[in-house]
Amino acid sequence: MYAFRFCVGMFEAPFFPCILYLMGSWYNKYEMAKRIAIFHLCGSLGSSFGGYLQAAVYETLNGAKGIAGWRWLYIVCGCMTVPCGIAVLCFLPDLPSNTRAFYLTKEEKKFALDRAIALGKSQAGERRLRFSLIKRMLTTWKWYAFVLGYVVYGISCQAGDYFSIWMKAAGYSVAERNVILSCSRLISAFCIFVWGFGSDLTSSRFAFVFGPLCYGLLPNGILAFWPKSRELILFAFMTNGVQLMTAVFYTWANEIMAGDDDLRALTISSMNGVQYSVSAWLPIVIFPQTMSPTFRRGFPSTFGFVIAGLMIILTIKLLADKDARRSGINQGVEDNNGPEGKEIPKEEVEVLEKNEKI
Repeated sequence: MYAFRFCVGMFEAPFFPCILYLMGSWYNKYEMAKRIAIFHLCGSLGSSFGGYLQAAVYETLNGAKGIAGWRWLYIVCGCMTVPCGIAVLCFLPDLPSNTRAFYLTKEEKKFALDRAIALGKSQAGERRLRFSLIKRMLTTWKWYAFVLGYVVYGISCQAGDYFSIWMKAAGYSVAERNVILSCSRLISAFCIFVWGFGSDLTSSRFAFVFGPLCYGLLPNGILAFWPKSRELILFAFMTNGVQLMTAVFYTWANEIMAGDDDLRALTISSMNGVQYSVSAWLPIVIFPQTMSPTFRRGFPSTFGFVIAGLMIILTIKLLADKDARRSGINQGVEDNNGPEGKEIPKEEVEVLEKNEKI
């Protein structure tokens, strides 16, 4: 059973970062954040729905055909996984440079490739893991800043996971806990949409990464100082998800490293993998159950992680702007210059302008 669980994790782990990488290869600054936000939100909704589905399967099929309920869970999940895998194999378009999607015409494939080039998206990755690539990754600030920033941001969002523990200790009924938790998730879902669509609408990544995390100072600060007011604590837990700007953070990373396909792929996968690795053990250390429900070590820690995250985000902004100035690119002004300061051919400029109007 442990071996099977290991295989499940090993084979499903690449899916999320690979999808983010593919999205970063196709979409422009007016499209990407909202699509990653929708993808991120659908994943969360799928996990929530999966919990209800598993409960229903266990309760209704436990013992059916002489098979235990937990075995039925694997059977049902397997039956759902196979068609999903086939759909990915058939419909995932791969990259603009090598797509063989049957539903795209030759003209559409050429259009996608032309606009990706016009947007400065590298199409010539090494496709192999070489020492030179590892060296390039470890000698640039981008890998360190984005991986560290995402890990710190991820830990700063942990406070909301202990909402139900506090509500149970505060005397809320089971029905009240379910309703309140659902409301807090709706707030989080709404904000995920707003940050993604707002970022694309304004073409600003920094504002929609820094702004939501700034708000995170309020709920995490309330929980860190733990006031006597139960209503204030409830407000902090309810709005803790406002700081969720994961989609915009990944969009920002995709765009800053658009000119280096290999570095972009490694950085995005590292952000996801390292964050999950740290989240597997750190919450156990800072949120021991012996300290529930006030968690005098955990909530002050998440408050500190919010502050650290803001500092890292500011650093990323400063370094990105410095690189842009060095490359002769003014990120806030639309011009006809490519990523290396060379003039883009008129045809590619027209492709870019046509696409941005769509």
